[in-house]
Amino acid sequence: MDRRPFQRSGPPPHGGAGRGSSLEVRSLSIEGLRDNPLGLDVKNPSFGWQLVASDDVFNVKQTRYHILVASSKELLDADKGDMWDADVASEQSQWIKYQGKELKPNTQYFWKVKVDYTIDNGQLTIDNSHRPQVQTKSPSPSGRA
Repeated sequence: MDRRPFQRSGPPPHGGAGRGSSLEVRSLSIEGLRDNPLGLDVKNPSFGWQLVASDDVFNVKQTRYHILVASSKELLDADKGDMWDADVASEQSQWIKYQGKELKPNTQYFWKVKVDYTIDNGQLTIDNSHRPQVQTKSPSPSGRA
């Protein structure tokens, strides 16, 4: 399994793309919810993101994702996914089911994702600049919130 560190990178190099070209991971979500959802009562939440390119970047294809879920911001900042570390060759970027350690009720977790992608057959890597968090919630007796 590839264990390259998460690194912040600038706009991707791209022959033919104009100055100011960009490609980034945006709209990170958990269970389809953005902006750090709180109180999820789902045992295995789904993660998602969008790979967004500027108008002058073409033929972009995600080839791999690497999700880290950590029990603290410090662990996540150190690129340690103590709850889940998934490095997968896949084009999928929505509804990726959590498959890590059991998430405890009323606990806050942090996550980030790095993606590998191709542009015109050149392999490149970016990661998100956001580190969303999610807080779990104790399930209600009926199993619904």
